[in-house]
Amino acid sequence: MASQEEAAIEALERALSPSSLSALTKLLSILERADRLGLLDAIDHLLDPEVVRGLAETALTTGLIVSATSLDRLASLLASLSKHADALEKLLSALDRLEASGLLDTLMHLLEPETLGEAAKAFMSPGAVYLLNEAPRMLDEVAAGLAAAQEQARGARVGIIDITNALLRDEDVRRGLYLFLLVLKNLGGGLKK
Repeated sequence: MASQEEAAIEALERALSPSSLSALTKLLSILERADRLGLLDAIDHLLDPEVVRGLAETALTTGLIVSATSLDRLASLLASLSKHADALEKLLSALDRLEASGLLDTLMHLLEPETLGEAAKAFMSPGAVYLLNEAPRMLDEVAAGLAAAQEQARGARVGIIDITNALLRDEDVRRGLYLFLLVLKNLGGGLKK
């Protein structure tokens, strides 16, 4: 018991020392200002058990706890954004260039439901389905034809008679030219619409 009394007397002596008195004076001044402003009464009211229980109920029913989990999700999202910052900067730069060129508005128009519906109808037409099915084979044939034509045309002199003979005598030339003319006809017809 004597040691407790000695500790109390020692603490009181420290509190009454000149350096501690200065700090205590400042603390008392702060407390007096807080009391004049009504802050001490507000803190006393907040510490009332009924108020604490009401605040806890409000926090649980208004989604404050849910907001805390949203903060975790937000932190995770921010971490992911910082991880991919370079890629996002490139993407934003590309979007700026698309915006400046006017292509972004065009792309947004293409993504509207009406436009997508029209595109789906066009792609579901028999001609489009045929073209999609046959495109790889046609591209292979075009590539082979270009390679063969390039080889044959290397160093050869071709005149109007050679072209006329090819058109009149070669079935493959006529078929290819006819296909080309049909494509041009359908493109022109589509421009009327």
